[in-house]
Amino acid sequence: MTNTQNIRIICSLSFSEICSLTNYLNSTNKTIEQTSNFNADSIENDIQLEPTLFTYKYICGGELPVKSISKEFILHLLNADLHQSSIHGLVSTLSLCDGIIITINCLTEPILIKNEMKKIIPILSRFKLQPIFFFDSFETLFSSDPDLNEIYDKLRSYVDALNEVISTTGFQDFNTKVDPTKGNILFGQYEDHWAFSIVSFSKMYAKKFGINEDKMTNKLWNDIAFDAKKKKFIKLKATVNNKSLKRCFIQFILEPIYKIYQLKFDKDVSLIKTMMKRIGLKEPQNCNNWNNLRFYKYLMKNWLPLTELFFNTIVFQIPSPKDAQKLKNNELYTGPLSDNFSQAIQRCKTNNPLIISLPKIIPSTNTHDVFLFGRILSGTIALNDSVYFSFTEKTNRGIVLKKKKIEITKLYKIDGYQLIKIEKLHCGNLIALRIPKTLHNYDILSISSEKECFPIKNFYQVDNSVSSKVLIKHANILPNLYSDCIFLSRIDRMIKLKRGKRGAIKFNFYNLSHMEKTLKKLKKKWENMQLIISDPQPIYREIVTKKSIKITKILSNNTNNEDNNENNSITISCEPLDKKYYSDIKKSKLFIKEINNNLDQYFIENHNWETNESKKIWSFGENYQNTNLLMNLCNSNNNNNKINEIKEFVLESFNSLMKKGPLCNEEMMGVQINIESINLPKKKTVSNKKIIEIIRSAMEECVLLSKPTLVEPINTCVIITPKNQTENVYNTIRQVNGELIEHIKDQKFDILSFLIPQRYSSDIRKKIRSNTKGMAFSEITEHHWQKINDDPYDTNLDTFKIIIQIRKEKDLDLTIPKIMEK
Repeated sequence: MTNTQNIRIICSLSFSEICSLTNYLNSTNKTIEQTSNFNADSIENDIQLEPTLFTYKYICGGELPVKSISKEFILHLLNADLHQSSIHGLVSTLSLCDGIIITINCLTEPILIKNEMKKIIPILSRFKLQPIFFFDSFETLFSSDPDLNEIYDKLRSYVDALNEVISTTGFQDFNTKVDPTKGNILFGQYEDHWAFSIVSFSKMYAKKFGINEDKMTNKLWNDIAFDAKKKKFIKLKATVNNKSLKRCFIQFILEPIYKIYQLKFDKDVSLIKTMMKRIGLKEPQNCNNWNNLRFYKYLMKNWLPLTELFFNTIVFQIPSPKDAQKLKNNELYTGPLSDNFSQAIQRCKTNNPLIISLPKIIPSTNTHDVFLFGRILSGTIALNDSVYFSFTEKTNRGIVLKKKKIEITKLYKIDGYQLIKIEKLHCGNLIALRIPKTLHNYDILSISSEKECFPIKNFYQVDNSVSSKVLIKHANILPNLYSDCIFLSRIDRMIKLKRGKRGAIKFNFYNLSHMEKTLKKLKKKWENMQLIISDPQPIYREIVTKKSIKITKILSNNTNNEDNNENNSITISCEPLDKKYYSDIKKSKLFIKEINNNLDQYFIENHNWETNESKKIWSFGENYQNTNLLMNLCNSNNNNNKINEIKEFVLESFNSLMKKGPLCNEEMMGVQINIESINLPKKKTVSNKKIIEIIRSAMEECVLLSKPTLVEPINTCVIITPKNQTENVYNTIRQVNGELIEHIKDQKFDILSFLIPQRYSSDIRKKIRSNTKGMAFSEITEHHWQKINDDPYDTNLDTFKIIIQIRKEKDLDLTIPKIMEK
């Protein structure tokens, strides 16, 4: 069994390239092999997966990394792009990894690299992931009679661009500076399987010059030249009188590669054969009919083998699971960082309590099977173990954490396209399991051997901001379409699905990009059918903006003296929810727990509540993010038994109103309903249904007296445009009242960032493409929710028009409810 110090878990943002390595690894290098030599009986032959994970065994030659106990390493390469519909999907994948390989094309402009890395670097910082950058398509730099100094300057500008983003984004207390001399930057040609780093060349030249490898590394990248006549290295500033001296990077790296590159266009095969002998390569067998191009590819991948460099870099640059989990534990575990389970995650030992994070769901490509996919953070799991599944469930108190003890009947490892049955697996590895039938409809977060263990964070806690409806002309196949839609919602936790009128299926998506990628999958499968997909519609939320007066409602028709109205009523008020509480929910800082009652501590520490005041919370609402609050502020002298009699009615009324606000039946957000007093008669004289209607009516009146309005999703629209089209972009954005937040200028491009309401976002990309003659590229991502400051009752303003449009779509009365404060 390989020690956790000899395991590496890494993902790639260009996973197709990683997959291509599997076709020739065994034949090119005996130190690397794919660990797919399993017993045929252990493979689930009926189930196929898209390539999600490849596992390799690598034998490290020479010096070993610190703490490693043997030369044999297990490397897990995970796909960071597959199944990702948004940045949250990427976050869930990266939470499983300890490092990442980011591929950048050598023709990319530095300003575009910075723009792209601004999205990725903050996630790497969050999970303390060590990046390795691979600059691909290196040969394109040689395409037109190049100036080698200009190539060096361009490569240097790439490194500076990356470090600029890292410095502004912030990798606190974590050494992540991008530096070719540290070995975390590779250059090469993925297609031809060759690559190099400054470190790999320094090993070649250090022996030749008889100097330390670290010193040689610095000379190869920095402003140093080699004076052959004096046989010594000198700084470039001292070479002004000797222009023939070249920078070491050019003399010892670029020139040799460029000379070999030129030989592939020469018709004389003998020249490239001579070069092979100088390098020390033997001619391959049966190569009599080879042309220069084939010899060139053979030479490059054997002189500068990508696979050996690739895996060696992973081993030395990426920390082991044990070392990595010490750094990122606070981004994974939801419990106190001082408890035994948090310590177990940091230790990452096989004999500690079992803890498994399960942030991913992996679908089968040929069945409707789905599998939980995650990482063993601590302990060991084996067949027939009984473990606790942590999951969330919607209740009338809000989204509540639950636990259920279930026996493990099947365990899997994923390798390439296959599921491999296993009996046992220890911490530091990735694992797959079937979703237990009893938990199919729940969001499963993690597994633990102990009930007291807190769950791992939920990385899909998001607000949906856009919706679309899907219809099909042939009603007889509607059940099959609906089944596929349900499957999509099962493998993507951010999709919310509803069955609409006349066979319509309504999807709620996280953002426009999420919608487009999801519906693209659906269109592809049903391409021969006439799917009707509606235009994207923004999702609005209803909020309140001020505190209401108290509203008292009579709960029964009994008018006897002993049960007068004072002893037969409920008094309610409404106010906006505390903004800091709402912000903490958005950052996944707060879980509603039944088995771990830490709510009191949370509110005392974060909101200055008094001890036990959190016990007054009756509910957080049934909407996805617990973004509303129902508080029981009744005097403690009230008869608790009487209050408990009516509690379920109050909860049902509250949740009903939070799901369908009074303005246009949209979900409510950031609303606090206070139960000021409850006085119950000795005998109930009306039905339960009537009591619920009375209480809901009181709550609705309070909301209407709290000056309700709508909030809408606001998106960031980043536009990359040639300079001659910048004014056309500005003119287009002015039409939708976009707000400029950043304008980055470069020699060739401008990058403009605007804030645009969701209601305009779906059309803006088409307008930008049209108005810039297809020369500008735009990308839209979610940013925040924003109050529409219009009066919802003013018929001339946007809010009123939006509400009326929504009420029309929902077949509601077009009169917006309104109550005047007395």
